[in-house]
Amino acid sequence: EFGELVMAVNQVNAAGASYQAYYDTFRALAQRIGALAGQELAAGHTASARSAYLRAASYYDLCLYFILGTSARAQEAGAYAAMQRCWQQASQLFDPPFEPVRIPYGDSWLPGYLLRLDDRPVRRPTVILNNGEDAQNDRLYAYGGAAALERGYNALIFEGPGQGSMLFQRQIPFRPDWENVITPIVDYLRSRPEVDPSRIALVGSSLGGELAVRAAAFEHRLAAVVADPAILSEIGRA
Repeated sequence: EFGELVMAVNQVNAAGASYQAYYDTFRALAQRIGALAGQELAAGHTASARSAYLRAASYYDLCLYFILGTSARAQEAGAYAAMQRCWQQASQLFDPPFEPVRIPYGDSWLPGYLLRLDDRPVRRPTVILNNGEDAQNDRLYAYGGAAALERGYNALIFEGPGQGSMLFQRQIPFRPDWENVITPIVDYLRSRPEVDPSRIALVGSSLGGELAVRAAAFEHRLAAVVADPAILSEIGRA
């Protein structure tokens, strides 16, 4: 919400524009909007509650960017958990609700959400939304999930090694051979009756742009790949 952001930025600047001021301001905003979301939900205002939970999740997400430069560095996992609670609440207030999924991954599993236009078992094109290293589920919904649904696609939001709950709650570290993450996801999606197996696309955001290119070099069942930003060669530059 633009007005909430402007007020928060003004507060941060007035306090001296430090990492601590940034964290304290956005944490307080996240808590206030999260409480508002609960009030809206209790009153039966589903759309307003969903919007407020998404905003609260986004503000908790912002807290994570600079938390290691503050006195709250030991609370990084707690800030993630607060963000995830708000995101989970919001995800269940859509129609249909976003489906939490567990994607087989070696001897473990990857957490994710399957976003669908409706509950019909219609095979639709599906977009895998691949984060980088510092955004969370709410950002991926804004980055491409909403647009996919508007166009009649499915979307899969997931957390891979070194991301989100895989890092903060399960201590599973990042890995560079990202094809070993995307291939199990493609396997999973191709098993779903709502997914057209010939129209699965991969979209990578931030560091995820490079991860998407790496994965596509080995996983050839993807119908389309988007790297945002694109990867430019540095060969020959001083």
